[in-house]
Amino acid sequence: MNSVGSNVKQYCNAYLAFTVRLVIVFTLICLIAMAWINIKMQANIIKSLEQEVQFTHAKIKTLTYENTKLEKKVKELESMSIKPVSRGEVANRISGMDMQVIAGVVHAEAKGEPSFGKMLVAKVIINRMAWNPELSAREIVTRTNQFAPWEQYDKASMDAVRAAMVDTQYNHLAGFHNPDTATSDDYKKHKVLLIVGNHEFW
Repeated sequence: MNSVGSNVKQYCNAYLAFTVRLVIVFTLICLIAMAWINIKMQANIIKSLEQEVQFTHAKIKTLTYENTKLEKKVKELESMSIKPVSRGEVANRISGMDMQVIAGVVHAEAKGEPSFGKMLVAKVIINRMAWNPELSAREIVTRTNQFAPWEQYDKASMDAVRAAMVDTQYNHLAGFHNPDTATSDDYKKHKVLLIVGNHEFW
């Protein structure tokens, strides 16, 4: 009887020891798994942060490039800036022949267009005369691929020239084009500021 009791006790002790070891092993496995999961999560976080840093660097680079382009554009606009066209400056430099030349271009470029569109066509030429005081209207309009050839003008075209001579609101307009009749794609590099009739002004 004592032998049986002793065997049972030994068995229980062995079972208990096995159970303890099993619990310890299971606990260790859980701890290792949790540690691995934690390391994996930290690796993913680090990877995400690295991607965010790369994206931020790319964004900064893009913004720097855009800022450089903007500064260049501002300098270009500043170099093109002119004083308001008034009767005392450019308007007084425009001769009767200049007016006829400008009116001829207006007639050729904007015949059938609204009066406002005609005035803006004339304004572009007058602005270029202001930026190039050494050039006459004829010298400006006869440059290659600039304006349509002209042979005549009418009263509406001449009225547009007179209106453009006293206008001060559109001194920034540098050119225009008709997308349907343009013979060059150069106009596509300009930002359109106004659309009147068939013409886009920039």
